[in-house]
Amino acid sequence: MNWIHFSILTVILYSVHDVLLKQLSDKVSPTIASFLINAAATISLAIMIFLWRGNNKISNQSPLDLKTWALLIVAGCSLGAATITFMESFMKGGSFSIVLPIVYVGIILMSLLVGLLFFKESVSNQQWIGIALSLCGIYLMLKP
Repeated sequence: MNWIHFSILTVILYSVHDVLLKQLSDKVSPTIASFLINAAATISLAIMIFLWRGNNKISNQSPLDLKTWALLIVAGCSLGAATITFMESFMKGGSFSIVLPIVYVGIILMSLLVGLLFFKESVSNQQWIGIALSLCGIYLMLKP
């Protein structure tokens, strides 16, 4: 599988995650939900590591240094907090069809900024038009 296959699979998996968070938002505390979701993720990852232990994906990795550990911990904390705030947006009356586009267009914008500023990536005119159209879409969705 190449990167596009993994990207499509990621979209599907995140979509399942998002739909389930919306379903759960009026049934369970966001903090408890985030804890249980991340615990389940930990268990599933442990199973995958066990199954792939002889695979080059894991066995050929170098040991993790302190900076890498710190970045992994910050990423995990960000994911846990994002799950909580995502569920809170539904609990406070946000509709699925509005919250998700806002969140994902926001992620696109943040990714654009990070790509430009930190990774020195370039953005084509076509991509700028896509960003502008995304922002117009969000504006139209939020306009009373």
